[in-house]
Amino acid sequence: MEKWLSRSRTLTYVTVILAMLAALLLYIFAGIVFVQVVWNTLSGHFWDSETIKASSVGLLKMMDLLLIAASFQIMAHGMYRLFIQSSYSSEGPLHVSSFKDLKHSLVNIASIVLVIFFVENAVRLGAGREILELGIAIAVVIAAAGWAIRPEKK
Repeated sequence: MEKWLSRSRTLTYVTVILAMLAALLLYIFAGIVFVQVVWNTLSGHFWDSETIKASSVGLLKMMDLLLIAASFQIMAHGMYRLFIQSSYSSEGPLHVSSFKDLKHSLVNIASIVLVIFFVENAVRLGAGREILELGIAIAVVIAAAGWAIRPEKK
């Protein structure tokens, strides 16, 4: 059992490396989406409402990818700090001092990603029952996530 547990640390290294690679790939994809949006905007009609709408949705998708990439980066830093090198300290939003901090960061990013997803669909779908139902579903998920990470009363 001890032998397996000592090897499980290697799995944490693999997790950290894969999370950083996933973040890197998502940052690259976000850059590609940005270039595509700029290219499509410049090659289309600048002031056409459909071009502006498509560009806005494309830029929202880029932001969505960037936030997801940031969450993978935060996970990698957090896992490294919590399970591999407890003396490792990163600055700013990447700083994770406990599993609770890691959970809060990820829930906050997930909530923002859901809001961006809603706005993307609101722009694409317009007003109607479908967007109302999506909005209600996303609101319930965000409320549940907020409830799950609320500070405990003592």
